[in-house]
Amino acid sequence: MNDETIEVNALARSNACIVWNMFTEFDLNPTHVDHSVEGSLQISFKNGEKYADIECYNSGEILGIISDHSMDYTWDTNDIGLANSVLKIKEFILSDSF
Repeated sequence: MNDETIEVNALARSNACIVWNMFTEFDLNPTHVDHSVEGSLQISFKNGEKYADIECYNSGEILGIISDHSMDYTWDTNDIGLANSVLKIKEFILSDSF
């Protein structure tokens, strides 16, 4: 078993900066930023039982996820666009329901 973490590359860092700036533009403040063992940066939000993040991978892929611990929904930000992904997370985190 390999316990080594893959280092986050320049592309993932650059995409994370773009995502961070977009969250700032939409007045949404992340609660946590971290890296994963797969070589990605996660910008995440928590509000009670709700969790959301955008994960920027070394490959250039950017995924979004929203979860209320009973149901998860994951999408590729290329499918709906980065701005729409940020809005989806903002609406989810600030809403009273899933």
